[in-house]
Amino acid sequence: MSKRKTLISRLGFRTSGLAKTLGMTLVSLGKNSVKGRMPWTKRASQWNGLIHGGALAALADTTAGVGTIHVIGPGWRILTAEMKINFFGNIPNGSVDADGKLLHRGSRSMVWEVRLTPTGKKKLLAISIITYIILDPKHRE
Repeated sequence: MSKRKTLISRLGFRTSGLAKTLGMTLVSLGKNSVKGRMPWTKRASQWNGLIHGGALAALADTTAGVGTIHVIGPGWRILTAEMKINFFGNIPNGSVDADGKLLHRGSRSMVWEVRLTPTGKKKLLAISIITYIILDPKHRE
């Protein structure tokens, strides 16, 4: 099994929860970057046929979360501490790419910027800044 498939399986990126429900996939994963994708579906749309802002926010958070877990390694857990998103556009079909870049890596926090665009286009649909708290593997709530 390739390192990429092992990581995707370990993170559960497409195997469970909201990521699976919305059809999210991992496109690429680097040292300080991550790219995810989500198709337009009726399930992820508003009443008027445009993709829902909440679905876009979920894609941004999931993509950056995968990047965070990749950077910190196995055993650690994370929590989304803060997320800000600005919307600029929308789509009635196709798919959305989430391009995440690591902005800050601290010992107990990580900050990512995620740009959301229609797949294959440069039009900016939204931009999000997300802060994660890194929990010690021994920490249990």
